[in-house]
Amino acid sequence: MRIAVVIPYYKGVRFVRSLLRSLDTPSETHQISVFIVDNCPLRLDPEIRRGSFHFDLHVIECKPGIGYGKACNLGFTEAKNGHFDYLLIMNQDGFAGPGLISGLVDSFSYSQDMVVAVPMEYNYLSGKLHSFFVQYYVSQCPDMITDSIIEKPHSCYAITRFPGSCFMLKLDAYPFEYLFDPAFHMYFEDEELSERVQRLRAKAMLITGLKFFHHHMHVNDGDNQYAILKWKVFGEYLLALKKSDSFKKDFIEGVYVTFLGVLSNLFKLKLRMAYYIFLANIRLIRNAVPIYRRWRNEKMVFESRLKN
Repeated sequence: MRIAVVIPYYKGVRFVRSLLRSLDTPSETHQISVFIVDNCPLRLDPEIRRGSFHFDLHVIECKPGIGYGKACNLGFTEAKNGHFDYLLIMNQDGFAGPGLISGLVDSFSYSQDMVVAVPMEYNYLSGKLHSFFVQYYVSQCPDMITDSIIEKPHSCYAITRFPGSCFMLKLDAYPFEYLFDPAFHMYFEDEELSERVQRLRAKAMLITGLKFFHHHMHVNDGDNQYAILKWKVFGEYLLALKKSDSFKKDFIEGVYVTFLGVLSNLFKLKLRMAYYIFLANIRLIRNAVPIYRRWRNEKMVFESRLKN
């Protein structure tokens, strides 16, 4: 099996070394190649590039600040073109628990319909199960909580949405030419991917015996809260559009509601907030045509799967 590990890099040099050291040693059955997608204004430390690792390390340099989703997509394209069997996405600010890569690969034997495998996520500093992960992902598995109390947890549990921080994708079972929708910059891209996987009638599974330790550093290159708000507003409406059954109707409603948000903040004299919501609206309008084309193509794929 050939596994491509993709790590989007942005101002995380203090984490990347420990992440690379934590990865599995390749074996005869698990060949591992690591792709660091460098979208940082200050390029990756040359010492890391020259480092001696037990796997092939490749650095993909791209335009600084393109965003998490687009950086992952560049690695996804390398994996598809290189005919890899599995793709593992990992946030730069984390490290792998023992046997993470081989364990995720082996977990696909649990179900023929399985397309995504997700490890348990633990706090980078405390080593405890991440409260955020419990709230949004473990909560989808009430049986897991019950089983854990009686100390008889299963090896895996089905989930409907999964985090973008660390997951493995079975490439030959995934029909799209992109991983995350390229219109996303940050926020909600993993929600949209989860939705597409579900609509393929494929399974995402939470693997209880595997661990990823995550820091959640949230580096934003000097962006303030208003710039983050822009991406959240845009991401939220984009997610709603991708889930919509009536694209044109919901697109018009989204633009209208966002415009009302601009006016509301202007009346309250919250000028900077109004400005960034306005930018989100403009971005939505400018990207409407390619978003619609992807929505239409995805819908055709889903309908084809239903017929089969």
